[in-house]
Amino acid sequence: MVIGIIADTHLPRGERRLPESCLARLRAADLILHAGDISTVGVLDELSALGPAVLAVHGNVDEPALRERLPAELEVELDGVSLR
Repeated sequence: MVIGIIADTHLPRGERRLPESCLARLRAADLILHAGDISTVGVLDELSALGPAVLAVHGNVDEPALRERLPAELEVELDGVSLR
């Protein structure tokens, strides 16, 4: 299983975007884990549109709608390994 792990993307921010090389790796992953500070629901939706399932937690700078949608903590078991 290939897991793409990202955090603190703080997007959108002006013209700043995730580099295409990062997006290509995320598209090729089996799962995307985001460790918080995505910023907006729209960015979470963009990550979800890449293809792989997205699991995420909210961070301290995330908008209220995103904080309502995502948990503060998440524990998942992947191929017998527990991640928290």
